[in-house]
Amino acid sequence: MDPAPAPGRILSGHAADQCADLKIAKLWAGWRSSLVIAQPATVLAWHRQGFQLYWRWKSRHRSAGRPPIDIVAVDFFVVPTLTFQLLFGFLILRHDRRELVHVNVTDHPTAAWAAHQLVESFPEETAPKYLLRDRDAIYGDVFGRRVKGLGMSEILIAPRAPWQNRFAERVIGSIRRECLDHVIVINERHLRRLLHRYLAYYNATRPHQALNNSSPYPREVQPPTDGRIVAIPQVGGLHHRYQRAA
Repeated sequence: MDPAPAPGRILSGHAADQCADLKIAKLWAGWRSSLVIAQPATVLAWHRQGFQLYWRWKSRHRSAGRPPIDIVAVDFFVVPTLTFQLLFGFLILRHDRRELVHVNVTDHPTAAWAAHQLVESFPEETAPKYLLRDRDAIYGDVFGRRVKGLGMSEILIAPRAPWQNRFAERVIGSIRRECLDHVIVINERHLRRLLHRYLAYYNATRPHQALNNSSPYPREVQPPTDGRIVAIPQVGGLHHRYQRAA
């Protein structure tokens, strides 16, 4: 056994380990019983498992973070008709659960008309805190005053930057791909009926990845004991709602 180090002597790595072993042996007489002899490959496998467990723990779902912002987005989109007339659709979308709050159609969009859509959508002090929109000239002073009167603050995206209103743009794309691209709109009444049917389907049936494949209006999970699966046509048969029926 190597002699104890003299005061002030710098130990080599091997000697330092031996001193540490001596100290452990003095403090714990049964230390030899806890020794495990393992192959290097086994140690590496343990390390990999520990690494996976550590990052699984680090990546676990936590409720911490920024709270959801009470905000809605608005936007217009253009739809041609059978006779090549242009109609303008207008939508209001909540950000928190992607709920399509309101949709309507006009052949002559004005700031006053758009402001009236807000009043219809948010009666009796139910308006959110923020409203996100683009810088289209159609949103005039009348619209701005109505927004303030409802207690909302406007957030304007940068010029020519529609991606900053991405949730509304995404919904407009879904409306086109899943509804309007499959029909020829006859007139304003026809388009309004189509959009209202799509709104009902979008909010109550359509799965959303951001909502864990649920809908803005949460759907209950139906176990097999509830009966066989039936298909209910929606949006004029373009889509279906699948549920169990006894």
